[in-house]
Amino acid sequence: MNVDAYQPSALPKPEMPKKVQPTASPPIADPLQESIIQKPGDAPINLDMNAFLGETQATKKDIEIINDIKKDHTSVMAIVNKRLGHANLVQNYWRRGDVTSALSALNMIGDPSVVMDVFSSTFSDGFSLEQLTLDHAAMILPLALGLIKSKYECYVQVGIRTIENIVKKFAEGIKEARTVPLFGGVDLAREERLKKGEACLDQFKFIFDDPVMKKISNKPSDIGKSARRLMTNLEYSLKSCNR
Repeated sequence: MNVDAYQPSALPKPEMPKKVQPTASPPIADPLQESIIQKPGDAPINLDMNAFLGETQATKKDIEIINDIKKDHTSVMAIVNKRLGHANLVQNYWRRGDVTSALSALNMIGDPSVVMDVFSSTFSDGFSLEQLTLDHAAMILPLALGLIKSKYECYVQVGIRTIENIVKKFAEGIKEARTVPLFGGVDLAREERLKKGEACLDQFKFIFDDPVMKKISNKPSDIGKSARRLMTNLEYSLKSCNR
C-alpha cells in the first residue's frame, strides 16, 4: 500500500448544541382556588339545606350515612301516616257532603299541614266555595289565619288566598243583609243571617288588626303584595258595613 498516497478521512465536525429557547413555566395551580366548586345556576337561592337534612360530616362513610337515614325512618313514617290518617278523616266527611263535620275535624286535629292540604286544593284556588255558608266561613277564617302565621311561605299564601276568596264571596251579601229594611213583623231568618254575618265581620276585623298580618303586608315581596291586597279588601268590606 502506498503510504504516501494515503490521506486520512476528514473527521466530522462536532455539532454545536442548539440553543434552547426558554419557555414560560406553567402557572402554579392555587390549591385554594382548585377546591372551590362553582354553584350551579339552578341551585336554590337563600335556602338553608341544613334545615331539611341536618348537619352531616363529609368524612362519614356511605354505610354510616345510610344508618343515619334509617335511624329516623320510623319516626318520619309515623308522622306521615298520622297526617295521612287525618286527611282521610276529613276527606270522608267531605265526600259525604258534610262540610261542617269536615271543618270541625280540621279544627279538632289542629295540624296546620292537614289544613294546608285541604285548603290548597279547595278554597285557596276558588274551588268548592259554592258549598259554603256563613257558618262555614266563620269556621274557615281562623284556620286560614293560622296558616298565615306559619313560617312557611306556601302556607301563608294559601291562607291569604283562602281569606280573600271568603271575603269576595260573602262580604257583599253581609252588607245587603244589614242594609235591607225590615217591613213589619219579625223576620227570624233575617235575624239569623244578620247574626252569622256579624260573626264573619268580627273575624274580618280580627284578621285586619292582627299584627302578623300587618307585618307581612309591609314586605316588598310577592307575599307582601298579596297581603296588602287582602288588607284593602278587608278594609273596604268593614267600612261598607260601618265596622
